[in-house]
Amino acid sequence: MDVAVVIPLFNGAKWIRQTLDSVFSQEHYPMEVVVVDDGSEDESPDIVKTYSDAILLQHPGKGENFARNFGLKHTTAPLVTFLDHDDVWHPAHLRLLCSILEQHPECPAAVANVRVFKIDNSLVLQPPKSDVVAFDPWINFPKNQVYTPSSVVIRRASLDAIGGWPNRFAAYTDVYTWLRLSANQPLLMNRSISMGYRWHQNAMNINLRLKKEEIQRYFDAAMAASEDAVAHRLTVYPQDSARLKKNLEMLRPMSNILKAVANSECKLLKESALTLEESLAGESTAFIQSILHMLAWFLVPHLSMELLENRTEVVEILIEHWPKEARNTRQAIISSAFALNLLAYLYKRPLKIKYWKLFVDLIFVKLQYSLEQLNFFRQKNL
Repeated sequence: MDVAVVIPLFNGAKWIRQTLDSVFSQEHYPMEVVVVDDGSEDESPDIVKTYSDAILLQHPGKGENFARNFGLKHTTAPLVTFLDHDDVWHPAHLRLLCSILEQHPECPAAVANVRVFKIDNSLVLQPPKSDVVAFDPWINFPKNQVYTPSSVVIRRASLDAIGGWPNRFAAYTDVYTWLRLSANQPLLMNRSISMGYRWHQNAMNINLRLKKEEIQRYFDAAMAASEDAVAHRLTVYPQDSARLKKNLEMLRPMSNILKAVANSECKLLKESALTLEESLAGESTAFIQSILHMLAWFLVPHLSMELLENRTEVVEILIEHWPKEARNTRQAIISSAFALNLLAYLYKRPLKIKYWKLFVDLIFVKLQYSLEQLNFFRQKNL
C-alpha cells in the first residue's frame, strides 16, 4: 500500500539530512514525502530543497500539530506517517508496518518498537523482522503507550474519521490520537525495533519537560484530552464506564501534587498523595507502576532547575512530606534521579548534615521497597 510521509520542520538543520536519508532509503519507497516548515530560522529548508523527491511547504508559526495536519491535507496516499525531523528509520521500517496494515484491513494503525539514542553514531539498528501483536493504548489508560508519532503508520480513512490530526490538546495531541484511533478496536504493534528516537534537549517533549512553567498547562491538556477520549470510547464500550471514570479521577490528585510541589504546599501534597493512594487501591502492580511513572515524568522539570540547591529542596519536600502510609505512591519519588541530585549537592557541600540524613533516608526507603518486591515475587513463585 502507498504511504505518505509528513515531516514537521523547525530549525532542524543539524538532523534533517539524516532523517531524509533514512526516508529515501526505505525498501518500501514512499509515494509522497512532504516537509512542512514551521518558520525555521536556520538552513534546514535549504537542505530539504536538495532532495528532489521531497516537497517543501511553508506553514510558519503554527506549531507542529498544525504542521502535521497541513501536510496531511497535501497528501493523498491511503497510509500516512508523521516523522519528526530528528528521528530515523531502519530501511525496513515502512515495509514492515505497511505490510501489517495491508494484511489487516480492519486495523487503524501499526506501531513499531523504538530505540532511544543520544549521539548520532550511537544508534545501531539490527535488521528488524515481523513480530506482530495486538496493541491496545487503553490497557494502562491514562498512561501514554506510544513513544513517538514517528513510530506509527496510520490508515488515512481512520485518521479522517476522527477529523484528521487533532490540534486541540497541545503537546498531548499524539496521545489523544492513539486513544481515538483505538476507541473501537486495538492497534497492532511490531515488537521488532525499526526506528531511532533521538534524545536531546531541543526535542519537543523533552524541551517541554525542562520548562517548569509549562508543566501545569501540559497536564491540564492531558486531563482534557483524556476526558474527551473517554467520552468517545464509552460510546463503543459503555461497560467500561466505571473503570475509565475511576482512572480519570486519578488525574486530579496528580494535578494537585504538581501544584503542591511547584508552590511548596506541604499540606496539599500530603492530602493529594493519600487521595492518589486510595484511588490506586486494588489495582495491579503493573498498572500502579505505570501511573507512578506518568507522575514521575511530570515531576522531572522540578529536578532540572538550574540551581542545585533548588533541586535539592524539591527532593526534600517530596521525601519529608509524602506520607509514609501512602506506600505505593511513595515509589514515584524513590528513584535514582533524586538520589543523584542529592549526591551532587553533598559533593559540593559535604558538611550539610541535614542532607546527609535525607540521602540516607532516601536509600533506606528504596532498599526497603526493593526487599518488599523481592519477597512478593518469592511468595508468588511458591
